[in-house]
Formats: sequence, C-alpha cells, structure tokens
Amino acid sequence: MLYLIVLILFGLAFAANPVPKDCAGNGRPSCASGKNCLDVNVAGQQKEVCTKCENTHVPVDGTCETIATAGAKCTPKGSPDGTCQSCGEGHYLYRGGCYTTCPQGTPNPETNTCDGVPAPDCNIPNCKSCPDGTCTECNDGFVLGDGNKCVASSVNKSGGLSTGAIAGIAVAVVIVVGGLVGFLCWWFICRGKA
Repeated sequence: MLYLIVLILFGLAFAANPVPKDCAGNGRPSCASGKNCLDVNVAGQQKEVCTKCENTHVPVDGTCETIATAGAKCTPKGSPDGTCQSCGEGHYLYRGGCYTTCPQGTPNPETNTCDGVPAPDCNIPNCKSCPDGTCTECNDGFVLGDGNKCVASSVNKSGGLSTGAIAGIAVAVVIVVGGLVGFLCWWFICRGKA
C-alpha cells in the first residue's frame, strides 16, 4: 500500500508535459484564440491558464491582464504579441506568462524564469524550440550540448578542472611538500646533533 502511495505521489510530482488546448468559449476573456490554454498546477491548485493573450494584454498567473495593470510583473515583448518577454522580481517566466510560482520546472530567482521547462511539444528539458522532436534552441541560460540536450551555459565545456580548482590543488601540494621538507630538515639536522 505504501508503495502505491509513493508511486502516485511520484507521478504527480513529475507529471507529463501539459498539452495546449483551445481556449475558445471557456470563460477566458482576452485570451488569444487558438491552442493557448494549459491545465497546470499553480500555487498548489490545478487550473487552466492562458499562455497567450490578445496584443493589449499579457498573461500573469494564468489570467490576461492589461499591459498597464501588469506593470512591473511582466515586460511585454517589443512588438506586443500577448506574451511576456521577462518577469519582474517575485514572478517567473513560464511559457510566455509570469507566475508567482512555477507551474512546471524550478524557479530561478536570478533570471526570474522557470528552469527545466520543455517546449510545448517537446520532452527535452530546457528546450525552447523543438520541431520534429529535435531541439534547435534552448531556454535562456542554456546551450545546445551533445546528444541534442540543453545544458547550463556555465558548465565547463573543456571537461577539465576550473582555474580555481587547479590553484587550490597547487596551494595544497606546496603546503604538504613544504611541511614534509621542514620535518625532514628538523629530523636530520636538529635531531642528528642530539
């Protein structure tokens, strides 16, 4: 029984990628027509959210707000298309909208984004564009790596140690060798006279 409960909780925590659906006629005012609605978990509640609004609105916590009302929560794209380009402090960019908690992925307070969110029709983490199941572009802060995967851009590509690690190892070696030489000098010079 415990095993079954663990499996259910594990399944809920790692739910499949939400599938976009049409928002028409479902009480989503200002949501752009087309497949711009998702069923996601927002702040612990399952709800339908709009990911793209009419050009005069932007999605904030899944609801379309006017650009003026959204204020610092959402910076709309340069040519307004009903989505956010970036989010203000306390909000995280998720599929074109700004949320106080990430419906999917991990909140990144440095970039105000939800990390690990695959493209709508893609199951490759941190992939922004995924035509035909092949990742062609990664989310901000990630680059396309080996095996069609998005890796953090801060990952050392050389596969070797960082400069700081090498310097730390060198200092440790100098201290150990210096201690050994000092001990041997004391052993043979000072102790030899006794």
